[in-house]
Amino acid sequence: FIIRRVIGLAKKGEEGDKISAFLTENEKKFYGFKNSKSTASSMWQSYADGGIEAIDFVRKMLIV
Repeated sequence: FIIRRVIGLAKKGEEGDKISAFLTENEKKFYGFKNSKSTASSMWQSYADGGIEAIDFVRKMLIV
């Protein structure tokens, strides 16, 4: 989801500020999943881990 969305933003010509804001917004969401009792199952935790990993990857690749 994260990588596909960043590619979509880049194709639209969005600049680093919009991409960075998207990453920050979703990072908060994924950490919320990590820390919520309602999303404590291993499936939700794996989903959150994957999102956080994708955000870290994109930031390293784009230096955002």
